[in-house]
Amino acid sequence: FLYDFSATLGEDRVDSYFAMRKVEVKRDEKDIRRIFLLEAGCIGLIGGVVKVCNTLFKGNTAKHNGAAISVNGTVNLELKDCKFQGNTAENRGGAVSMNSGNPIVSATNCTFTENKTTTSAAQGGGALYVNKGTAILTGCSFTKNENSGYHGSAITQTDGNLTLNGCT
Repeated sequence: FLYDFSATLGEDRVDSYFAMRKVEVKRDEKDIRRIFLLEAGCIGLIGGVVKVCNTLFKGNTAKHNGAAISVNGTVNLELKDCKFQGNTAENRGGAVSMNSGNPIVSATNCTFTENKTTTSAAQGGGALYVNKGTAILTGCSFTKNENSGYHGSAITQTDGNLTLNGCT
């Protein structure tokens, strides 16, 4: 079952739909109240326009793809100033996976730290896996991401379009 979901906290806003996901509001390391999206395969998107700002995705797990965000179908996802930390997927995209359809994902000033894939057959992208659609990353940083299988530890692109601007 999919449920419509909207959450606003200060400048943070999430408009999406979820399949039984947990959301928590708590203070970040700077004592600012934030929306934290938690647990297995945090967000699954199959359509629509979604903007996520100033959000920490931490410690999420997924059996297959995209432990923090799995993007499929016709989705326009904008990520701004988000942190992806310690997320684990077994196969593709420890943090974010773009698997099917024609998604557009733009990420600005996001950090990807210690995200990973875990199986020996993992197809890559400890942080980001791009199989379909277009990913445009600007000013993003990638640190200590891992892939246990083959292809990239931080980013894997097997199809689709990938643009990196000023990323480290």
